Formats: sequence, structure tokens, C-alpha cells
Amino acid sequence: MTVATYQALHSAYSGEPEEPPSTESDENGLSKNHFEIAPNLEDANHTSKPHIAIPDFLAEANFKALVLDEAHHLRTEWWRTLSSLVGQLQSPTIVALTATPPYDVSPFEWQRYEELCGPVDAEVSVPALVQQGDLCPYQDFVYFSTPSDKEQKVISDFRASVSEFVSHLNSNGTFADAILSHPWFSAPNQHTEEILDDPEYLSSMVVYLHAVGREIPPAVIAALGFSRRRIPECNLEWLEVLLSHCLYHDAQNFKETEPILKGIRHELLSIGAIERRKVTLRNPSDHLKLLTTSVTKLKTVEQIVRLESAALGDNLRCVVLTDFIRKAELPRSREEAPVFEDIGIVPVFESLRAACVPNIRLGVLSGSLVVVPSSAQQIVRRCATILGINPQDLSISPMAHDSSFSCVEIHGQYYRGSVRLITSVFEQGGITVLIGTKSLLGEGWDAPCINTLVLASFVGSFMLSNQMRGRAIRVDSTQPQKTANIWHLVCVEPGLFGPGDDYELLVRRCSAFVGVSATAPIIENGTERLGFGHPPFSRDQIEQIKAQTCKRALDRVGLRQQWLDALKAGSIKQMTDGLKAADEALPRGFVLANTIAALLCQAAYIFLAMLEYFGRALGRVRTGQDFWSVVLTLLGIAAVVTLPWSVLALWRLIRHGTPERSIKQIGRAVLDALEYEGSINQHDAEFRVYADRNQDGTVFCWIGGGTGKDQSIFLRALKETLSPIGNPRYLLARRKIWRIFREDYFAVPEVLARKKEFAEAFAQRWNRLVGPVQLVFTRTPEGRRVLLRARNHSLSGAFQKRTERVSCWK
Repeated sequence: MTVATYQALHSAYSGEPEEPPSTESDENGLSKNHFEIAPNLEDANHTSKPHIAIPDFLAEANFKALVLDEAHHLRTEWWRTLSSLVGQLQSPTIVALTATPPYDVSPFEWQRYEELCGPVDAEVSVPALVQQGDLCPYQDFVYFSTPSDKEQKVISDFRASVSEFVSHLNSNGTFADAILSHPWFSAPNQHTEEILDDPEYLSSMVVYLHAVGREIPPAVIAALGFSRRRIPECNLEWLEVLLSHCLYHDAQNFKETEPILKGIRHELLSIGAIERRKVTLRNPSDHLKLLTTSVTKLKTVEQIVRLESAALGDNLRCVVLTDFIRKAELPRSREEAPVFEDIGIVPVFESLRAACVPNIRLGVLSGSLVVVPSSAQQIVRRCATILGINPQDLSISPMAHDSSFSCVEIHGQYYRGSVRLITSVFEQGGITVLIGTKSLLGEGWDAPCINTLVLASFVGSFMLSNQMRGRAIRVDSTQPQKTANIWHLVCVEPGLFGPGDDYELLVRRCSAFVGVSATAPIIENGTERLGFGHPPFSRDQIEQIKAQTCKRALDRVGLRQQWLDALKAGSIKQMTDGLKAADEALPRGFVLANTIAALLCQAAYIFLAMLEYFGRALGRVRTGQDFWSVVLTLLGIAAVVTLPWSVLALWRLIRHGTPERSIKQIGRAVLDALEYEGSINQHDAEFRVYADRNQDGTVFCWIGGGTGKDQSIFLRALKETLSPIGNPRYLLARRKIWRIFREDYFAVPEVLARKKEFAEAFAQRWNRLVGPVQLVFTRTPEGRRVLLRARNHSLSGAFQKRTERVSCWK
């Protein structure tokens, strides 16, 4: 067996020396080399070695298997090195292991990842590990804060400037005239191709002109497929689309009115509403930095530590992870009173130190700063002795501004043992609240005693965020009843303009995090399971959410029971990926319209026939009249002819009577078409479409059987079908009936739109299982007009809710 690090292998290939251990910069924390105790100084100060022809060496060794641990790191340079190695070996067996597959990378990166590691063969879900006792029960909690007065003033001033700008724009008749003179307005039928490429732009012009009371040419309304009553309200999102095009992307069509646009551009620049040739009236990038690094998060950390300390006492083992150290902000004397404007290790440490939270023992672990309570010196020295560190090489000196805390330094060959030393002190209780950086403690660090994790980091990546969460959810053999609270800090802007980009980072994180719901015995991903509702939030709502969150966080016994109940509620005892869709995304109105139309026709025929029959029975219609005999005969024939149509329509209504039945029928149509196309092989497994309804009124659809790849193909196709119309090659279209019932359009999934044969097969199955539709090829002039109408039919919903892929314990 040969063991090597990825960096060592890359170094052997490239001839470049491995990076020597360093103290790292103040902003980057400590390198992973600190996890080992260097046996001697020579190894610690690695020098460049001659280049080794490692591929030939490995080929001669005739290795048959490669085990790639922590495989999520195999991207860019390390990916190239390993790919080259595999290419020169004789088809070795590759076993790739990772707790956090890089699901959030680009499709290109994921393809390269799969080329090296292969597709995912087996995946053990987090709930299954909790059920087996390999991970402890846990919960994600969100502690909201609002911007400080100084931060809020920056945001409020921007909002006021935007409001004033919009008011000026709405009264700018010359700008409205410039839009009306646009070629798309004067001759929309001559610009169908351009409009189809960007219908949102034309829609934004229509929305704006409608808002300022201008008359919109009927030809434009007809081209878009809008009715005047369905034109959305003009909001900042529409104005961003309009102004970004007018000022930059479509400026060539406004050359005659350039002075007007120049004035608008200057006004937007003066308020900071233009970034990289794009108008941003809602959330400029500097607001993201303002919220993610808000100084109010320091107070939030203090409140969380105070809450957990009061509940757990000496059993508290809390870790706070931040992005930066900010060592320069450390006070140099007792008299110095620092004012912090950003979050980091030093600001968090100093805030907690000044708060004098009872019953906690603060510590810091980073590349350039290690701090322990002075009262823990005896524990530190005892742990150092156990680790084999010479007492002469251990330096513990009081901090200049507070002698109750001491800085720790390890000299010589033991320097890389500082992480193990402080971890040991933390496990033994010499430190109960440890503050560190995500780069040092966020991945690969093992401390099973952690029961409280505070993520004071603004990392949104699934891989890095999940690695950080993994520090807290490991089981502790000394605490068999351990549960873990994972705290996320989010600064939100209250009111209609909120919550802001810091909240969006949370949403991105939680889209890949699975956990037990706070409101029901279910296990799923997403923010809805956290139980704080949907934004925007008022200040009163934020305070109520914080109070409810703190109450739930204190009930650790209840948290364990929630996990037991949720795990027990699953029928097949596994995580299932499915599609979550809102009721309005389903064609139930479409099915209902067809059914009502069929039943009305049938009822009309029967009513007229019965009316004529009873009229004759009562002697008011003479039986000798040939006219009535003919009418009765025709009505009878019509009733008989339409009976199968009515029965079929009624049967469809029964099958679509509930949202879950409706999405199940659509899922069956998609699955059957995919089996016909060949992406899913029906002989490999017994597939079945399932659907149920969530407590929030949405529906959840998935398939049983097959591999993860089969499920992924199915869900992608189903999502494309139910999502707002983009630019598909084929459409399923149903026009209005008698100008009363709604029109519906559904995209044919890309995998089925590659060939006409597959698209027709999908349409046939839709007609049979869902209802009658027309298959439209959108690459013809008539098809493009239908596609334009379909896209604007989606846009008229004012950015409607989209379907989303979620994971649930079933």
C-alpha cells in the first residue's frame, strides 16, 4: 500500500516543491499542514527535490486500485495530475470518497469530476447516518439581526435616491416618447426574431408605458399576447431590465435621444445604481458586503453564546467560525477601546471578552493568533506534555490589554502541533468557546465534543458550508445523548425591500442542507423547514422569529424526539429527490376547462332532447311534425357521439382532482416518453411515479426504482416541463376555449425535443394521460409567434414561482 497526499503527487509530477509550512496571512488562517506534528525540523522545512518521473514509477509498480479520499478537492490542478496518472496506469479501479460532493460547481466542472471519479455509485444520506447512530441529531437555527444605524442610513439613503429617481423617470415624457419611437413599437412584426430572443425587454417597455399612462399600440399588445388587464405592475425589477437595455445593450436604437439617456445614466451613476453596465435599483453589491459583514453580528454572537451557556453550563463546547482574523484590530493596552466595523476573530473575541458572559472560557485558534484563558495554563501544559512537547518550547504570555488571557506560541519542531494542543484543551474544558477561521477549522478538523456551532462566515458554497457543519454533527462517545445546534447569522433589511443578499446566501446554503423540520415530523432541505416563514419581514416579525428560535434551540430533548418521529414517519426509510411545485404550476385548470366544456356540450344535447320529448308527451308538440322528429334524432345522435368524449373528460377530471394526482399524471407522461426515447431503460428497474401533498399546499413528485442518474434525468425533464417557458424547440399548447378558460403552454423537455419523433411521443402520452394539446415546433415563423405568446404568458405572471428540486425523507 502506498499513501500520498494530492499536493505531494502534484509536486512530483510538476517538479515544483511542496509548499512549506507557513504562519499564513492574517486574513487566511492556518494551512492544513498544522494538523500534524512534524517529527523533526528538517521535514518541517521541506526543500526542493529533483523531479521524479512518477508516472513511470507508478506504472512499473503495477497499481491496480486508487482510493481517492476527500475527492471533492480534485478540481483544476490536482484533477489534471490525477487524470494524467490514471491515464498512464492500466485501467485501475478507482474508489472515490467524499462527504461533500461538489454539487454546486458548474456543469463543466462536474463533468470533469465524473470523468475522473465516475458517477456516484452509492450515497449514504445524513438522516440514515443519524438513524444508525453515526451522526447526532442536529438543527439549523437562524439568528436574524438588522443593520446598525450607520449601516441602515447607507441603505435608506440609497432607497430614497432610487425613489426620487423613479419619480423623475415617470414624469419624463421625453423618455416615454423615445421608447414609443423604438423600432419594435413601430413595426413589431418585422422584429419577431429579436423580440423572441429577449421578450422581457419588450415587456418591460410595455409595463413602463402602461404605468405612465401612455397608449400602447395594439400591434405590440398582439405581438406579446398580453391583454391590457394582465399587464404587470411596474416595479424596480422591470425598470432594471428596461434601463439596462436602453442605456447599454440596446443603445444603438436610441442614438437620436442620446442626451436624454446621458442624463439618466449620470443620475444613476451618482446614486450608485450602475454596476458593470447593469442597472441595479434594488440590491447593489456594496449592500451585500454591508449586510454580510454587519457589525450587528457581533452582538448576535454574544446573544447566542449567552443563551447556550445558560442552558449547558460547563458542558458547552461552542465553536465560532469566521472568515478573517483581523489581528491588527487587537488592542495594545488596557486603555485602548477599539471600535469594530467588520466581523472576524479579533472582533468576536473582544466583543465576548467585554461582554463578560458568565461561565464561559474563551479561546482563539488561528494561524497567527492562539489565545487561551490564563486560568487554563495548567491544562495547556499537561496536554503539551502528553503530546510530547518540550516545556521549554512552549511559551504562554499574558495579553497586554487583559492578563486574564494568554497568548500561546510553540517554538521549533512542534509548531504544527498547535491545533492538536488547543483541541485537547478544548475537549477537556479548559476552553468552552473557541473562535477560529473556516480555513483552519472548517474542514478536516475533528472535535466530536462540539455541541454548538456558530457560522459567522458568509460562505455560500454548498461544499464549504457543509464541511463546516460537519464539525458539529459527529457523535461523541462521552456524550451519548449529544445534540448539535448550528447557528447561521443573517443580517436582513426589514420592510418591503428586504431581506437582502445576506438572506439569499442563507437560501443557497440551505438548499443543500437536509434536516428535520421545525414545524412537522419531516426531514427535507431548504429554508422552509426552519419555520420562520417567508420574507419580507417587519422589525416586529424579526423579533418574534428570534424569540421563537431561541425557545426551540433550548429544547434539545425535544430536538432528539423530533428526529425520532421524523425518521419513523418515513415509509421507505430513505432520502428521495423529487420536484416541488406550486398548485398554479399544474394544468388542473386546463383539465377542468376541457371537462367542463365536454360536460356542458353533453348536458346541452341531453337537455334539448329531453325538452322535446316532454313537450310531445304533454301534447304541446304535434308528433306528426317531421321537423321535430329530425331534431330529436340529431340530438340523440349528438348525445351518443359525444358520450365517449364526456366520459373521457370526466375520467381525466377524476385523475386530476387533487394537485398530487395532477402532477402524478404529468410525471407518468414524462417517464413514459423518457423510456421511449431511451434515456431511462425500463428493463433495468421497475419504475413508478409517486406524488403527495406538502403541508404548505405544494406537491412533491418523485419516481421509485432506478439509479440516481435515472432519477436525475426524470426530475430535470419534469422541471423543464413545469417551469416558465424559456426557448424550447417544441411546445405543448392549448388555446382558450370560448375566450373564457385560460390558455396553457408547457415546454417539451430538452432531452425529448432533440428529435421530432420523441416530441410527438411525449405529446401523444400527454394527450392520453393529461389532456388534448397541440405540439408546436417553435423554429418556424408561426411557431415563433406561439412561443412569443407563451413566454409572455409566463411573464404576465410577474415572475411567477418556479418549481424546485428538493430532498425529502420518505
